[in-house]
Amino acid sequence: MKPKLGPGLILAIGRFLLAAVVRNWKWLPLPLAVGGAATVAAAYTLSKQTWESSGVMIYSPLPVPEDQRGLFLQQELPTLVNLVRSPSVLDGLREEFQLDVPVQVLEKAFKVTSQRNTQTISVSVQWA
Repeated sequence: MKPKLGPGLILAIGRFLLAAVVRNWKWLPLPLAVGGAATVAAAYTLSKQTWESSGVMIYSPLPVPEDQRGLFLQQELPTLVNLVRSPSVLDGLREEFQLDVPVQVLEKAFKVTSQRNTQTISVSVQWA
């Protein structure tokens, strides 16, 4: 015969659990501390710290007088976007900051975009 799960049984279980907590209240911080320490240890072990730095450059071409237009060729925005990730620029960055990573790794870490119909270049880098 199965006991009926009614309000009386639920109330009796609740009273039993409350009596156990009241009777053993001194031991209550111990499992809470162990559980908290295990949670913090798991978070540090399983998480991967990453950092990100980003910036926006505004491209504003210099006005060139009409008589000098053939002497100076201004760069277009897509050319400048590609120039940011060029191996020569990334190699200079490696040397300046004394980085021990290959240029190919730096190239993958950088994200360079330009929004359509704007004169901005967004540059962001993520590292771990």
